[in-house]
Amino acid sequence: MLLCDGCDDSYHPYCLIQSSATIISKGDWMCPNCVAEEVSKPMVAFGFEQAEREYTLQQFGDMADSFKSDYFDMPGHMVPTSTVEREFWRIVSTIDEDVMVEYGADLHTMDHGSGFPTKLSSNLLQGDKEYAESSWNLNNLPVLDGSVLGYINADVSGMKVPWMYVGMCFATFCWHNEDHWAYSINYLHWGEPKTWYGVPGSEAEKFEETMKSVAPELFHSQPDLLHQLVTIMNPNILMNVGVPVYRTDQHAGEFVVTFPRAYHAGFNQGYNFAEAVNFAPANWLRMGRECMLHYSHLKRFCVFSHDELVCKMALDNDKLDSAVAAETYQDMLVMMDTEKKLRKTLLDWGVKNAEREAFELLPDDERQCEVCKTTCFLSAVTCSCISNTLVCLRHCKDLCECPSANRTLRYRYTLEELSIMLKALKVKAESFDHWLAKVKDILDQNSSKTFNLSDLKTLLDEADENKIPNCELLEKLTSALIDVEKCASFIQQLESHRHSDKGKYKLPVELLTLFGDENNSLVSVFDEAKNIRDLLTQTEIFTAKSEELLSQSLQQNSLVELKECQNHGDGLGIDLPNLQLINTRIKQVQFMKEVDAYRRKSNMMEVALIETLIQQGNSVPPHVEIEKELSNLQSVVHKSHEWEQRAQEFLMCQDPDIFSQGAKLLKDASNIPCHLPTASIVSEAIKNGREWLEQLEEINKAEYYPYYSAIEELIRKGRLLVIHLEEFDRLNEFLILADGWKEETGRVFLKKNSLTTLIDTLAPRTDSPKQGKCTIDFTHNMDPATVQALFKKAEQSEMSIIRNLRQFNQQKSLEPNDLSFNYCVCGRGVSGVMMRCVLCLDWFHSTCTHLPKIASTKFNSNVHNIALSLAFEDCKYICCNCQRSKRPKLNKILSLLLSLQKLHVRVPEGEALQGLTERAMNWQDRAKQLLLTPELVRAKIKLNNLLQKFDAIQKTKIFTTEIKEVFKNNAVHGEGLAYDSRINESDDASKESTRNQVKDCVVRITPEVRRRMEELLMEGDLLEVSLDETEALWKLFLSSRDHKREVMLIDFDDPLKASPKKRGRKRLSKDSINPAKKTTKTTKANREKKGCNKQIPNEEEVCAAYYCQKPSGEIVDWVECDAGCAQWFHMACVGLSIEEINEDEDSFICMPCSQSTTSRSVKTCSPRSPDLTQPSTSKDVS
Repeated sequence: MLLCDGCDDSYHPYCLIQSSATIISKGDWMCPNCVAEEVSKPMVAFGFEQAEREYTLQQFGDMADSFKSDYFDMPGHMVPTSTVEREFWRIVSTIDEDVMVEYGADLHTMDHGSGFPTKLSSNLLQGDKEYAESSWNLNNLPVLDGSVLGYINADVSGMKVPWMYVGMCFATFCWHNEDHWAYSINYLHWGEPKTWYGVPGSEAEKFEETMKSVAPELFHSQPDLLHQLVTIMNPNILMNVGVPVYRTDQHAGEFVVTFPRAYHAGFNQGYNFAEAVNFAPANWLRMGRECMLHYSHLKRFCVFSHDELVCKMALDNDKLDSAVAAETYQDMLVMMDTEKKLRKTLLDWGVKNAEREAFELLPDDERQCEVCKTTCFLSAVTCSCISNTLVCLRHCKDLCECPSANRTLRYRYTLEELSIMLKALKVKAESFDHWLAKVKDILDQNSSKTFNLSDLKTLLDEADENKIPNCELLEKLTSALIDVEKCASFIQQLESHRHSDKGKYKLPVELLTLFGDENNSLVSVFDEAKNIRDLLTQTEIFTAKSEELLSQSLQQNSLVELKECQNHGDGLGIDLPNLQLINTRIKQVQFMKEVDAYRRKSNMMEVALIETLIQQGNSVPPHVEIEKELSNLQSVVHKSHEWEQRAQEFLMCQDPDIFSQGAKLLKDASNIPCHLPTASIVSEAIKNGREWLEQLEEINKAEYYPYYSAIEELIRKGRLLVIHLEEFDRLNEFLILADGWKEETGRVFLKKNSLTTLIDTLAPRTDSPKQGKCTIDFTHNMDPATVQALFKKAEQSEMSIIRNLRQFNQQKSLEPNDLSFNYCVCGRGVSGVMMRCVLCLDWFHSTCTHLPKIASTKFNSNVHNIALSLAFEDCKYICCNCQRSKRPKLNKILSLLLSLQKLHVRVPEGEALQGLTERAMNWQDRAKQLLLTPELVRAKIKLNNLLQKFDAIQKTKIFTTEIKEVFKNNAVHGEGLAYDSRINESDDASKESTRNQVKDCVVRITPEVRRRMEELLMEGDLLEVSLDETEALWKLFLSSRDHKREVMLIDFDDPLKASPKKRGRKRLSKDSINPAKKTTKTTKANREKKGCNKQIPNEEEVCAAYYCQKPSGEIVDWVECDAGCAQWFHMACVGLSIEEINEDEDSFICMPCSQSTTSRSVKTCSPRSPDLTQPSTSKDVS
């Protein structure tokens, strides 16, 4: 068990996450809870406390200025620096007085930005880019060439990356030196001064001893106290014991540099802003190695590995300059010698195991010596007993108590590899010797070699880059360079002005003589001197050549020779009189050559180009040849403008002789030597106009008028023509007349908001009534006979399609529970009141489509009255899919055909209308022939007589109803008129009389004739034309229909339809008469029904059904209504059979009684009794 030294709780070792070897160690052990509690405690502030408030720069400045002005009771900028300094040290020396200030120290530029513009800054001005790339920019200085910090990969904050400091009065930075004893540079951007105190690095040990002697107890507990920036001491105390201290006031815009191991401290005079960073030139390497040993003694963590830095520089020696290479070589020599001794000591101690380790890949905290905290790189020692722990070679025996055989040497490089790296550095360092040899050779007066100015500068640059110390040889080299520069000053001036736009340097002859004298006094001969000796000779050559060129004409002049002469004169750097004339001649020749080049390139130059050339020619110095050329160009421009104006007038004119005008215009254009943009337009317009007329002529040559589409296409092309043609207007008038005819035909045929086009409405259906589209392709060369043949073929296809559709719709089941079929336009099943289309024979919901026009007008949309009235025969229903148009009368169509003959355009809709008319007239002839057959003539006469009789009965009913309404109104108004009950009796008698008359309204037609009638009606209903013969055939066909099979209207919400089981019916039979039951039977005479005084009808009589079938035979079955009317019906007339009669079940109710008791708006018969005029046999009457 483990006992916690904090809370005394006990723990099993195996219950803890840590291994037992880690837990069982020397010293106190605390449990995880106590450790967490201890860590969460706030740390006791030492030296400085972290401020709780965060400031913006403006807020901090306001606070700092207010503090200083309040403290000194005067404006902050008026307080002398000496006063602030004296007060600062007084406060430091006074124990019982506290003054608290705040300091924005160590602000990372990577987090807050830099006071300098950087290369990564956005929206830099041109002036800011100079500062962003400057070597004095603290963001660039640490990684400049020659700075060894540039070889550290990581961005070490404060060393490679600058820190910023926002100070206020008395804000202090305590005694310290830089990490790894590097150089530091501090720049004060703005604000009040910063006071510095510094101790030279050579006196650092004496400074440290003095500090330890003043406060030995602090250094005993914390040996690295001076590295924590918390110690301040008055400089007078240090100077009293012999430590030199230097002081300075840093003002805004000034740099302060501290040298290696130099201790420094100071404070701020007031509100200011500074930025600082470290840098390390080559001479720092020796100090850096001493610092690493010093840190090892103090057990202080390193910021980076010094050995790793040196090895990296050695591996990258090609990028090192001579001075850095020499310093690196010396430091690596010491490093390698020390490493050899330490490895030999380790080997002698008995460590035999060795493994290569890439220390640079390990985090710094994983490769620190457990004893001295040095960051290992070249080598380290580990033991198998302790994982993740290592020590440097100096402390190999302090790792653990294990024998040396258990230790392992971890090395980065072998000693042989280090030797190779050292040799490469040595070669780089020896380059200094080569520089010395070159300098001696140049300065030797006995040498026959010549040199140039760049040779001297190169040697001096190498000396500066390689940090070569000042010596006599370097001074001679510098002096020689000054002498040569004096003699070559005018040459440099000439070179600087050679390619400049400024005035050329005018070289006097006296300077040439002076140069010769100076050249003789030089220690050696330099190459640039010979250039001056050639100047006079070259001047004479230029003058002769320029006079020769200026004597030639512009056409004879060679531009190449002129430019060569110009370059020759410019290169001399002397003021030459003929040089300006040569420059003028070059401009003149260039202009003439440019004009000739454009003419050779194209004989037809652009007018804009000619105008540009004229402007250029006006800016060229005058010459006779140029003036003549400009005059010719101006004449061409004038002619082109005049022609363009004529061309625009031509394109706008409407002259019948337009083609001859265009030809003349194009002929004039060919005589103008420039490109005319409108010429191609005129030419193309004439070409297109003639092609358009040719197309029109081709159409006119045809035997028949062209189709509408052909004329429309020709009109479309005509609109694209630039010129105006009279033929286009005439053609457009033809098209307008055709459009007017189509609009008029559409108004006659098309319904309001119809989705069907006119051609689809007039042409036969090619698919189905629901999706009828005309697929006849009307081409311009199709003769009328072919079109009519296509229409005939389409008519035959239409008849075949409608027959198939009727056959399919007849096979649909009308059972409500059968969901395999869809009906109506909505695609749902059977429900509610449904009507049947007489053409396609499909069923439609009354809620989804409109009632027939006659029914809705005559009966005010009362479907019940339609079903019960004889006038329903007028209500012929054709669905919206079958009837695509208004179906006008034939006389209207004939007037349209007359106007069609006046058109000069063949309209597909017109030919479709002709086909429709011929088809209608043909059908009309066949219908008339059928109607004139003796059988249909007799049927028509009988039907007319019955309808006249029925109309008379209807008038009597209307008169009786009016009388009844008069008596009712008088009773309501209190008039004492007595209501005669005989009126009701008269009304009932009228109804009975109506029924008897209706029973005779059945026309009997043979099946063969009905089949022919049905075929003709189907074809007539397909026609989008209203014909009288259609109505006549329909009336005869309707009056002769079989009401059991030919259903026109069904209410599928009827209770009988909802329950298809058979209902009981009362039966009257000749064979059995049961007095106890309600049904009786009679054969010849009327009998009284048992239990009542009503008579049983004789079998020869007609029953109470509207259409009595007058059944005959040995046995005639009757049934009586039990709802109140007590009328008798033939079972055959109400669609019943003997098997369906069950006298023990409910009573039988006829249709009129069922309609008077139900609350529903529509009641129809069941599918077994489809005749809408028959009584209901429903058991359940609501």
